[in-house]
Amino acid sequence: MAQTLSQCSFFITVNSRARRIFRFEETNTGSVFIAIFSGSQIGIPPDHIEVTERRYSIHPTPENNELNAIHYTFKLNNGDKKEHFNYTDAIKSREGYVPIFCELFPSLAARKYDMRTKHFKSSFELGNYDLTEKCLIVYLIACHKDASAPERIRDDIKIVEYVAGDYKFIMLLSCIEAPATEFAWHTSKITENPEDFANEADQIAARQFMEKSSWNDCLIVFDLWRIQLYRTYLNNLIEHPPEPGVDEWARLQLTITPSTEDILRTYGAQIL
Repeated sequence: MAQTLSQCSFFITVNSRARRIFRFEETNTGSVFIAIFSGSQIGIPPDHIEVTERRYSIHPTPENNELNAIHYTFKLNNGDKKEHFNYTDAIKSREGYVPIFCELFPSLAARKYDMRTKHFKSSFELGNYDLTEKCLIVYLIACHKDASAPERIRDDIKIVEYVAGDYKFIMLLSCIEAPATEFAWHTSKITENPEDFANEADQIAARQFMEKSSWNDCLIVFDLWRIQLYRTYLNNLIEHPPEPGVDEWARLQLTITPSTEDILRTYGAQIL
């Protein structure tokens, strides 16, 4: 059985309260597990289902000389389980990066986000945020521990690095000028097994999608995913307005918010 070598909780401060959003755990097998504390259910009461686990794990994958496996696990208390994989050559090539996921966080008001005394023993504060005014978005990138990344991109993005085992994890934090709700939204990179495709062109495309990304490509993905999550957030406000008039505000915001197609045209490339 794998043993824990180190772990670290990452938290933000909201209204003078510490709210845990991630836990990184390194094991003696060379794997790192990343628990995500964001969103406690899917659906709306009374027709909701509790989320019991959300995590990513990145593995050394010794049977493959080029690729590492990044595994996503999502469990509900009704027994349902969803999972997917992201295979990448970014770690073992010791250069390049791989986008893992992007999360738009909820208001973090529930007790499940509390930082207990034991969590502070190994922890890192990511900042102070007013979630009544803003939504927090965190984008996670992985690379080899010796790879470097810019210390600063632009004023509205904070960069935090964390090394565990052979991996370096880079968090990009930014905000959207809109209040957080009880809902969380998530998107991530998923790769497909080339052997699952009969067509040679599709097999080649699947292998290419496992190739490392440049830092600039990762930033393009961040802009794409951030827009996707914000548009999902707005559509949810239209469907479930917390108070009268919010749905009209959300419709207006959708008309002035770029689409993913707009972002791709801006960069002149399609990354994902």
